[in-house]
Amino acid sequence: IKDSGTGGKITGGNYSDVMGGGGIHNRGTLALTGGTISGNTAQSGGGIVNSTSGIFTMSGGTISGNTADGSYGGGGVYNCNIFTMSGGTISGNTTTSSGGGIYNRGGELTLTGGTVSGNIGKSVGGIYLTNGPTGDGTFTMSGGKISNNSALTDGGGVRIYSSHFTISGGTISGNTASDGGGVSIEDSNGLYANPSTFTVKPGSVITISGNTADGETNNVYLPSGKTITVESTPTAGSEIGVTTADAPTTGSPVDITGSYTGDADFLTSDNTDYSVTKADGNTPAQLAIPTYTITFVDEDGTTVLQTGSLTAGETPVYTGTEPTKAADAGHTYTFSGWTPAITAVTGDATYTATFTADTLTYTVTFDTDGGSAVEAQTVAYDTAATRPADPTKSGYTFKEWQLDGAAYDFTAHVTADITLKAVWEEAAEPEPETETITAKPYKPYFPSTSPSTSGTPGTSGTDGASGTDGSDRSEERRVGK
Repeated sequence: IKDSGTGGKITGGNYSDVMGGGGIHNRGTLALTGGTISGNTAQSGGGIVNSTSGIFTMSGGTISGNTADGSYGGGGVYNCNIFTMSGGTISGNTTTSSGGGIYNRGGELTLTGGTVSGNIGKSVGGIYLTNGPTGDGTFTMSGGKISNNSALTDGGGVRIYSSHFTISGGTISGNTASDGGGVSIEDSNGLYANPSTFTVKPGSVITISGNTADGETNNVYLPSGKTITVESTPTAGSEIGVTTADAPTTGSPVDITGSYTGDADFLTSDNTDYSVTKADGNTPAQLAIPTYTITFVDEDGTTVLQTGSLTAGETPVYTGTEPTKAADAGHTYTFSGWTPAITAVTGDATYTATFTADTLTYTVTFDTDGGSAVEAQTVAYDTAATRPADPTKSGYTFKEWQLDGAAYDFTAHVTADITLKAVWEEAAEPEPETETITAKPYKPYFPSTSPSTSGTPGTSGTDGASGTDGSDRSEERRVGK
C-alpha cells in the first residue's frame, strides 16, 4: 500500500469478528510505504491484523485514529507473526483492552525506525508484548521512537509479558501509566515456562527517560527478582532509568542487572533517594541507598581527625577528641565548631575544625630608678603602650625611657612583657640672683671759717652723698639668698 496521491486512505472499516482487522486483515505479505489507515474499528487490530501467516513491513504511511473495542486489543496493529517497522507513524489509536498502538501476540516485532506515539490503552498505551500460539513474543528495537503513549493501568510505553524485549537503540520517553511508565516487565506467575526478559546491548544510543507512573518518574520497572540483562555496555550517551518493586534498605541493595564486566554509567535511579552502584569486575549493578564519605579534618585541612560512611539523610556526628590548637605568641585558641555547618548527608563532605582566637596581654613595667612611681600598663598583643607622664626626681631632669639601653619608641607594638627604665640627667647649679643698690647723691664737705649752715662752697653741707662733680654714684653687688 502506498499513497497514490489521490487519497491513499483506508477508513471507516468495522469488523466485529474476534479475529479483527478493522482496516486490513493480512494473512500474506503486506508492505505499507505511504497512505493512511484511520478511523477503523474491530474487536482486535482496529487498523490492521497481521495473522499467524502474515508478513507485514511498514516503512512509511500512517496508522491512526483506529479503535480496538474487544478483549484482545491492538488499537493500531494486532500482530501474530512478523512485523517490521522502519518508518511511518502509528499514533492516536485506542483500545479498551491492551496495546493502544501495537498488540504483539507471540509475533516477531522489529522496530528500526518510525514512531509509535499518542496511543491510549486501558492497559498498555504503546506496545504490548505477550506469548501466543506460535510461542513467546519477541521485540527487537534498534531505532525509532515510542513516546507519549498512555495507559489507565500499567505499561505506558512497553509492557513485556512472557516475552522478550531486546533494545540496542532508539528512544522510549514521555509515556505515562499508573504503574510501569516506560517499560514494564511482568512475570506470568507460573502460567508459562519462559519468564519475561529485557536485554540491553550496544548499537546506537538508547534513551529510556522522562516516563512516569502515577505522576512519579518511572522508566524501566523491575518486579521483585527481575533484572536487566546487559550483554555489553551500550553505546556512549545511553541513559536508562530504573525503578524496582523491592526498595533497597541500608546495607541491602537490590540487583538490577545480571553479572557483566562493563560499567553502569548508563543506568540511573528513578528515585533520587537511591543510586546505582557497581563494584569492579563481573558483578551486578545494584540500586542502593547511597553512602557518602564524611571526613572531619583539623584546621590545616590535611590532618584527618575522623572519617566514615553515611547514607543520604543521616546527620554526621563527630565522636573523636575535641580538636585543639597550640597557643602562639599572641593568642590562645578555643575550638568553636566546624565549617561548613554540619547538615544532613547529600553527598561526600569534609568538615574543617575552626577556632576562636583569644588575644594575649603583656605587662609594660616602668622602672623610674628612684623617681616618682609610674603605674604599669597591661597591653594587648601587637598593640602599642601609652607614653606615661614624665616622672620626677630631686636633683635630676628626666631624659627618656629606655629598653635594653636604647631609647624606647612608644609606637612599637608589644609582643612580650617588658620593663622600661627611666634615664635621668643631673640638674645644673642655679645662677646666683643679683641686686642693684643705688646710693644717694654725694655732696662734698668743705670746712668753713665761720659757723654756717649753708651748703655753699666754703661751708659745710649736711649730706655729703655726691661726688666732687655732683653726679650720682651707685654700685651693683651680688648677694646670695
